[in-house]
Amino acid sequence: MVVDDHKISSVSRLQKRRLVLVLVCAVLWTGLLIARLAHLQVVQHAYLVERAREQQEHEVSIPATRGNIFARDGNLLASTIEETSIYVHPHLLDDRDSAPAILAPALQMPTEDLARLVNQERSLVYLERYATPEIVSAVEAVKQEHNLHRSVGKHPTNRRYYPNRQLAAHVLGFVDNENKGAAGVEYRFDDVIRGQEGRWLTLKDGGQKPIDPDGAFREDPTPGHDIFLTIEPSIQRVAESTLEKVVLEREADGASAVVMDPRTGEVLALASYPTFNPNVRDQALVELSSRNRASNSMYEPGSTFKIFTAAAGFREDLVFENELIDCQGGALRVANHTYHDWKPGFGIMPFSEVVANSSNVGMIKVGLRLKPTRFYEWLKAFGFGEPTGIGLPGEASGSLHPISRWSSLSQSSMIIGQEIAVTPLQLTTGVSAIANGGLLLQPYIVSEIRDAKGNVQFEHQPKIRRRVIDKVTAARVMDVLEGVIDPNSAIGKASGIRGYRLAGKTGTAQKMGPDGQYSQYVSSFIGILPASAPKLVVLVMIDAPRKGYYGSEVAAPAFRTIAKAAVRVLRLAPDTVVAPLQITGS
Repeated sequence: MVVDDHKISSVSRLQKRRLVLVLVCAVLWTGLLIARLAHLQVVQHAYLVERAREQQEHEVSIPATRGNIFARDGNLLASTIEETSIYVHPHLLDDRDSAPAILAPALQMPTEDLARLVNQERSLVYLERYATPEIVSAVEAVKQEHNLHRSVGKHPTNRRYYPNRQLAAHVLGFVDNENKGAAGVEYRFDDVIRGQEGRWLTLKDGGQKPIDPDGAFREDPTPGHDIFLTIEPSIQRVAESTLEKVVLEREADGASAVVMDPRTGEVLALASYPTFNPNVRDQALVELSSRNRASNSMYEPGSTFKIFTAAAGFREDLVFENELIDCQGGALRVANHTYHDWKPGFGIMPFSEVVANSSNVGMIKVGLRLKPTRFYEWLKAFGFGEPTGIGLPGEASGSLHPISRWSSLSQSSMIIGQEIAVTPLQLTTGVSAIANGGLLLQPYIVSEIRDAKGNVQFEHQPKIRRRVIDKVTAARVMDVLEGVIDPNSAIGKASGIRGYRLAGKTGTAQKMGPDGQYSQYVSSFIGILPASAPKLVVLVMIDAPRKGYYGSEVAAPAFRTIAKAAVRVLRLAPDTVVAPLQITGS
C-alpha cells in the first residue's frame, strides 16, 4: 500500500500541536496551583492561622467583681454577689419547637415565655440572668438528658446587691442588666468601680466539645475600686423616714433634705422622697421615684433666699441691723405690681426684725438699694445659676436669668426668692458659706477611693471655690438669723433642740399647679447649729403640701427631728446658752 507522506506529516504536526497545547495547559495549571499554594502559605498564612484559631478556640469573658460602696462609718451600702446566668444559642437548637417545653420546668418559666425567647433571631439569648442553685441543677440535668450541651450554656455572673435597700438610694443609684452603673454614684464612678474583665481561653474540637476543660489560657479579672461616701447612715435613715412621714401626713408631692458640715462641704445626708429599692429592677418604679430632688430638682426658695439679700446689704454697707425700715403695713407697689407681706400690719421696725418677721416689703426696700448688676454678681458669687460640683449625675444648675432678660420686677422678686430657681443642695451650700465665715466650698459626697488591696487611690480634700464675704459680715448675718429663733415662745419650747443655739430661716414659696395657677406651695426651713460655732447646716424642703403650707408649720418640725438625730450621732457639744427653736414669719 502506498502511504501519502504528506498526510502523515500533517497528522504528525497536528499531534505535536495538541501535545504542546496539553503541556502548556499543564504547565499553566501547575503554575496556578503553585501560585495559589504560595498565596495561601505565604500571603494568607497569618489570616488562615487566625481563622483556624478562631474555629478551635473559644474565649469567655470573666466578669470583674464590682467594687463595694461604703458609708462614712464603714457600713456596707452596695456590694456584689456571684450568681449564674443561663443562656441559649437558638441557632444551635436541633428542634426549636420542642425546646421550650423541655426547658420550661427546669427554668420554672411558662412555656410560652420561653418560646418567645428561643425563637429570637439572635446568636445568644439569656434565659435566666440570676438563676438559683436549684434552677442551675435542674437545667444541667435536662442538658444531659436531651443532649443540649452545644445550645444551652451557663456562666458566672455578678449581681449588685444593696443590703440596706432604699437607704441613700438616690445617692447610690443602681446598675443595669449588664452590671454597668445607670444612676447615682454607680454611674458617675462606673469606670472606677467596674474593674477590668478577665479572659478564659479553651480549645474545642470540630463538634465544639472542649479538648482541655481546664483552659489553655486564663487572665484573671481585676476587681473594681471601693468607694467611701460621706453619708452617715444613722442621719440619712432619720432624714428619709422623716420626709416620708411629712409627705404622707401633709399629702405633699415629695420632699428633700440636706445635711452638710459647713466647715468642709461634707454631705452627711442627702435624702429624697419618694424613693425606691435599687435591688428591684422595676423600671416603671425607678422612673417614678429615682429623681434626686436634693440635687436635680429646682424650686423657688421663697423667704430662705432673703439670707443672701441681707448678706449683700451688710457687705455693701447699705443697711444696718438697727436701721428702721418702714414696711408700710405690708404692701409695696413696684412698677405695675403690688407685693404683699405674708400677713398685713407690719410697720416700722429694725432691719433685724424685718428678717425675723420675714417682711417682703422691708426686704425689697433694702434689696433695691443694690444696683441690678451688683445684686446679680452677689447671687453668682454665692453659687446660684451653676452646679455645685458635687459630682452626682444630672445635677441641676438652677435658674438665674442674665440681667439682659430681667423685667422691671425681676430684682424685687428675686430679693424675696421668687423668679429664681435653686436646688436644695445649692441653697445649703450658699448658707454654709455664711455659717463658716464667708467661704463658698465645693460640697462632696465621695471621701475616699481604695483599690481591692486597700490602698488609697484618692482622698478628698476640702475645696474652697472662693471667698464670698468677710468673716465680720458673715457673723452679722449669723446674729440676725439667730434672732429669727425666739427662745421665749411656747412654740419655741416645743420645737427646739435643748442646749443648742440655732440660727435659721423659713421659706414659703408659691408654686404653679397643674392648672397653671399659683395654687400650690413649697415649704422649707434651713437651720444652722450650734450658732456659736456652726458644725451643721440642715435644709428641709416639702413640695406642694396640701395640709398646711407655712415653712414654720410644715418644714421646721422635720428640721428639728433630723437635726436632733445629727447632734446625737455626731456627739456635738451643746452651747453654753440654751435656746429652743421658735420659728417666726412665713
